[in-house]
Amino acid sequence: MSGNQAALKVSAVEAEIVDEAETSDELIPQIRQLATLPQIRAEMARIYRAARFGRMATSEATRMIYMLDRITRNLEAQSQQRLLANVDTPAFVGLVLQIGKSE
Repeated sequence: MSGNQAALKVSAVEAEIVDEAETSDELIPQIRQLATLPQIRAEMARIYRAARFGRMATSEATRMIYMLDRITRNLEAQSQQRLLANVDTPAFVGLVLQIGKSE
């Protein structure tokens, strides 16, 4: 490999590291509440747009989207647990019986 090729590779890596540092500082004040699925979806879209237009390194965006996906799965599991906890309640049993009679 010639000296010019090595210098170009180093320059490209250094530029990417500088961009990551700048974009990370920009994102800190923009942290939003992530308590509902629509809020998480909006945050994922914001991160996607930032990566798409070069305001965030794709490696950082991938990590953040992964974490948001894990939060989404956690919220979905909590929702399912709440639904299953109500299965044995008299109101739920009555609803099931009504649905069965209508068929």
